[in-house]
Amino acid sequence: MFDSFHHTLLTAFILILFITLGILLTPLLFRLSSFFLNKLEVKNSLLHSDHNDLKRIDFSNHCVTTFKKDHSPSKILDTSAIIDGRILDVALTGFLEGSIVLPRFILTELQRIADSTDPLRRTKGRRGMTVVTELQKLKTIKIEISETKLQDLERENVDDALVALAKKIKAKIITTDYNLSQIAQIEGVSVLNVNDLTNSLKPILLPGENVEVEILRAGKENQQGIGYLNDGTMLVVEDGYKHIGERVKITVTSILQTSAGRMVFGRIEI
Repeated sequence: MFDSFHHTLLTAFILILFITLGILLTPLLFRLSSFFLNKLEVKNSLLHSDHNDLKRIDFSNHCVTTFKKDHSPSKILDTSAIIDGRILDVALTGFLEGSIVLPRFILTELQRIADSTDPLRRTKGRRGMTVVTELQKLKTIKIEISETKLQDLERENVDDALVALAKKIKAKIITTDYNLSQIAQIEGVSVLNVNDLTNSLKPILLPGENVEVEILRAGKENQQGIGYLNDGTMLVVEDGYKHIGERVKITVTSILQTSAGRMVFGRIEI
């Protein structure tokens, strides 16, 4: 009977101990559950947020800091880039960021070329006007017409005015004019020469590689033949004169890079 009494007393003591611990730990458990639920809510809000902005999460204070993207600088087109037309193909890819600025004095010059009595200049001018029209139709890029005049920029010629305008509005220049590219760089204006872009994207040929090409005409040196690769690169073929009009296999011997572009030299594979 004595053992039964001690057993009952021990059971009651353990029961009281568990009840006491439950009362003491309940607030702590509640706070811990609230803490983890708050963290879970922050994490879910990140996963379902707008990913157009860069976001950094600081879980120490549940603060979300958003970093806005900087706007890309505008690009000014000169007459040569418009007439060339390749800038339209670049714009069609959707990777040309920022707005395109067309100065009124450039459009006036383009109109003057389109109205020329010279058939070749007239054709180039009209092609340029078509390029402008097609650029304006694109929904992926914004076209702005700048009404700034040469007199406003205190410049007498178009090239100097383009550079001055670019510096004024903090824009970049797109051109195919080598001289304008040099002037812009000297003045500290970022410039993209479309010819340089095209050359940089051409496939790289190495001495010893083989290509097929049609010999179209004679070269300057004796017995040379001239052909062109698919990207327009000139290929000078040793002893190619006798194969004019034929499509032959050429082994590349050397490559010459000039300011005007790239020339490839080769010989007919025997």
